Amino acid sequence: MKANKESLGQKLKRCIKGLLLTAVGVQIVLGLIWLGGSFGSTQFFSVSMDYVQAAENLTFHEYSGILYVLLTAAALWLQQITGISYYQPLYIIQVAVFLWAAYFFVCCMKRSGGTKGKLTAIFGALFLCTVPMLMQCHLAVRPQSLVVSVFLVMLGLCKRAADNVAEINGKLWIVMGTLWMVLSLLLPEYLYLGAVPVTGLLVLSFLKKGKILKSGCLVLLVFLVVTCMLNAAVLKPAADRIERKFESAMISRLVWPWFNQSYYFWPEEIKAVMSPGQALLIDADAEAVQRDFGPMVEQAYGKERALQLYAQMAKASLEVRTKDVLHEIWEDLKAYICTPLGVYGQLRGAEQISYSGWNYKNMSEQCPQITRPYVFCGFGLWFAEIFCFAGVVVRRLLLWKKEGESDKEKTHSHAFFWIAGLCVLSQAVWYTMSGAGMMDYLNVPVITVLWYALPIYLIFTPQRGRDID
Repeated sequence: MKANKESLGQKLKRCIKGLLLTAVGVQIVLGLIWLGGSFGSTQFFSVSMDYVQAAENLTFHEYSGILYVLLTAAALWLQQITGISYYQPLYIIQVAVFLWAAYFFVCCMKRSGGTKGKLTAIFGALFLCTVPMLMQCHLAVRPQSLVVSVFLVMLGLCKRAADNVAEINGKLWIVMGTLWMVLSLLLPEYLYLGAVPVTGLLVLSFLKKGKILKSGCLVLLVFLVVTCMLNAAVLKPAADRIERKFESAMISRLVWPWFNQSYYFWPEEIKAVMSPGQALLIDADAEAVQRDFGPMVEQAYGKERALQLYAQMAKASLEVRTKDVLHEIWEDLKAYICTPLGVYGQLRGAEQISYSGWNYKNMSEQCPQITRPYVFCGFGLWFAEIFCFAGVVVRRLLLWKKEGESDKEKTHSHAFFWIAGLCVLSQAVWYTMSGAGMMDYLNVPVITVLWYALPIYLIFTPQRGRDID
């Protein structure tokens, strides 16, 4: 009876592996073709133009990170010398860095080595690199590609520490602190979002008593102070955008797109500077909240009073449109938590306000014939099926008795999934509440890469003791 069960497990896993390898192979081929066809052009994003302008003037504001502005400035300087378009060196750097980071991450997730293990890791790295939502980040002038690369390395180090607490030492604290600082200098909000894996590592260090926890806290505190000092000294409020505060985020989240419909409920000071016609124009463009409404109010009343008015508007909107506001927040949160399926539904016509259509249009400008099969293959045609099968594998693995693995080892291993889950949840909540009322999958490449890495781990990672292979 036992032999029959093992035979069934072997057949099931071989079947799932075959389906996954076929789908992954198709995605890699389509992704490489799209990369080749799009390498000579740039996608139009307003944020990309902001980075180019900031790089030309070497200005730094709270919406941009210090490092990516400097990197873009270096690419522009190289363009003047060589004539090579500034975005092409950025593309090469972003693709190369991600491939290395993805290879490192897959190696940390796997427990097998040797030539076969390395080839599997290379294959996994190519698969993650060619995920359509991630590939669009790699070939865009925006920092998300480098952000997800750095984050993958941090998560890989967390996985190593979860599997073997002895990995936690002074060198690891310095590396994690450096990566956290790099993240924060690429995008300021990752001072908070990058703290999740760092905190997870601190929790893991409790399993190893002694001086290592104290030294870790000290090292991380030094990096935190240095990062905060750099950002405070260099980053300034953007002159042409709303000041980045909690109240301004609530305007985008709770008031847009009801500026005109709820005009009657706004403070008189707001009505004095914004007519119903202007409110209607703001409702038509989510970015108008940051680029038009905010500067208009702050110029009229000053930033301190503007923040008070934002708070009054957010409160009024939440009271008047409670159902609408909560519904939009819930829809965005669902789409962010499971980005691949959320975006697939949006591109298939789901009634949700998002940037997915605009992003897809940007992606298809240079390669329209290849973009559609590439995107829809990656977003949904195989994704849902793979996860149905992966669910069977998960159940099989959970029910399988693993010999030679103690309860303590299981706790360490499961700790990584808690860390990864908290990373997904924290980023989903952050961008749901701080976004301009429109879901944008380009903001959360970390969530995307974790979803696509899951079947690789479930199906190709051998277990300690007996395996179902």
